[in-house]
Amino acid sequence: MDLKQKAKIKWVVDGDENTSFFHAFVNNQNRRNKIHEKWLNRPKIRSNRFKKLSQEASSCLELPFSVEEIKNALWCCGSDKAPGPDSFIFKFFKTYWDLLKNDIMSFVRSFELRSNFSIGCNSSFISLAAKTKDPLSLNDYRPISLIGALYKIVAKTLSIRVRKHIGTCIDDVQLAFVEGRNILEGPLMTPYLLVIGQQKNVFNLARILRCFHVVSGLKVNFNKSKVFGIGADFEEVCRWAGPLGCAPSSLPFIYLRVPVGENMNRKKAWKPIIDKFRSKLSLWKAKSLSFSGRMTLVNSVLGKLPTFYLSLFPAPVGIIEELEKIQRQFLWRCDYEKQTVHWVAWDKLKAPKEVGGARVGSIWNLNLALLAKWWWKFKTSPQSLWAQIISGFHNTTNRPWYCFAKPKRSGVWSSIDKIKNRFWKMNIEVKEILNTHDGGLTWRSDYVMDGKFCVAKLRNRLDKAHHPVGDGEFWWLNSVPKKMTSFVWRAKQGRIPSAEALERRNIPVTSPMCGLCADQK
Repeated sequence: MDLKQKAKIKWVVDGDENTSFFHAFVNNQNRRNKIHEKWLNRPKIRSNRFKKLSQEASSCLELPFSVEEIKNALWCCGSDKAPGPDSFIFKFFKTYWDLLKNDIMSFVRSFELRSNFSIGCNSSFISLAAKTKDPLSLNDYRPISLIGALYKIVAKTLSIRVRKHIGTCIDDVQLAFVEGRNILEGPLMTPYLLVIGQQKNVFNLARILRCFHVVSGLKVNFNKSKVFGIGADFEEVCRWAGPLGCAPSSLPFIYLRVPVGENMNRKKAWKPIIDKFRSKLSLWKAKSLSFSGRMTLVNSVLGKLPTFYLSLFPAPVGIIEELEKIQRQFLWRCDYEKQTVHWVAWDKLKAPKEVGGARVGSIWNLNLALLAKWWWKFKTSPQSLWAQIISGFHNTTNRPWYCFAKPKRSGVWSSIDKIKNRFWKMNIEVKEILNTHDGGLTWRSDYVMDGKFCVAKLRNRLDKAHHPVGDGEFWWLNSVPKKMTSFVWRAKQGRIPSAEALERRNIPVTSPMCGLCADQK
């Protein structure tokens, strides 16, 4: 069986398993898998243009681990993540840190001395997580390695150290996994990046990628790559894709979970978000949760699902209304095609807690706050690649500081520039969000905390602009279960399904009398 697997012959006939032909296939397979000397001595590229770590950064990476570093790395790990072969979750180590601290540090010191782990400490489980709704093959699964807790503590500590210095030796074109860079900068630049495709250019690109593979040992996965044609016939795109060995495709397409080449003013472009919203806020979940639990889930889904879309595209009014309709129906446990009693007005639920609301959160205001953050990033990071591309395309250096794009232009960045009109309708000036400082040398904003733009602070400002007057602040105490505070909040407004309230809404009741005190009220 072992030789049969090595030969990788699936059509072998009984009786031919031990022939010279069979062994020739085994030997050929071994030759293909063998690492030859030419791969051990890879060619090198010598250039002074490559970025390197400074001597100071290199020294910092080689310092012994401190107790504070190990504790910080431990607290950065999720407390209840799936355990590895050792069956320990990080909540155990956090709870008994004072008791286990010395043993953990002994393990870390052993790793520093020997540069390897003891047998069994780096064992792991491989778990397959489905990437699609109905997986049919291994390609539809994502392998996840469940490693032991001690191994992960060391790995997390190393990653935190490397994160502080890795940005100095990585080129600006790498947007993900580098502190201070945003993966969404990629889709923002994509409409401005075009490659003039000719057959000879495709062959040259294939040669360049081959040389890159030989020099670095890193091979491009063409199974995950596609060739797109803009203003080109599909047959021509197929000819371009042939030398590269990847599949041809066409616009629109999904890049980093956001659509590229799609008209985001059309409802069908937002269908993935609407479908995910509806699946996460399904009726069976609503029936098994209390009112406070439903409010928590509504806020949780709002904060996670549509962030990629809302961070790049101004949502049309119809999409906002559709998403809020799903929220309302889930909150009041009604079928999506039926009507039911909504005990509290939606504007009251969205209002900030400072004015007596429940702070469910406005999707409209979240969208505006996320988009306004790009204004701050554009002005404060002019050296970044995406800002240079947009500045050159829109010629912003010769325009007033509050003009971020050319007028009468279309595209993602032009749409972000046009949200100024929405702020003006709310009596909020652009200079409140972003303004010059020190004679135009620097920039300031009322919504910056610790040097970073705070989306939550601007969103809260927008919520208050929509709800300037309320019933007064209601104290949502964390020490009191939310189920109780939400009930008191509704009772304070007379918005609970009492017999009197049901009668007032023409809903038949068995008796208007209280079952405890026999009082009609």
